[in-house]
Amino acid sequence: MRRSGSRLLAQRVAALERAATSLERELRTRRLAVVDSDGDERVVAEVVDGHAEVRLSVPGAPRGQASSVLLFATPRGGELGTGVGIQLWGDGDAVLELCAWDVDGRWRVELRRQRPREARRGT
Repeated sequence: MRRSGSRLLAQRVAALERAATSLERELRTRRLAVVDSDGDERVVAEVVDGHAEVRLSVPGAPRGQASSVLLFATPRGGELGTGVGIQLWGDGDAVLELCAWDVDGRWRVELRRQRPREARRGT
């Protein structure tokens, strides 16, 4: 009994060593969040509905009112086709977007500026 327990332990240690070695080369996940010392997510990389996103956030804002920079890449097959871009968010609003889309083999570049929510309400 003792020998089989030792063998099982050795197998588990070997499996853990292989897993640790593979982490040195590559980490695969659907979402990666880097948090600051307060636990706020400052850098988030994830795939959302097939779209790759990397978000850099300013800490301390209530949920839905964050200020951040969002980099995105959209695969072919979507409504707009293949696209890449960057968005600037202020207080929960996308205030500036620079994007490039492949439309029928030709890349179309757009720059969109949106007024902040308060300006749209007339305040």
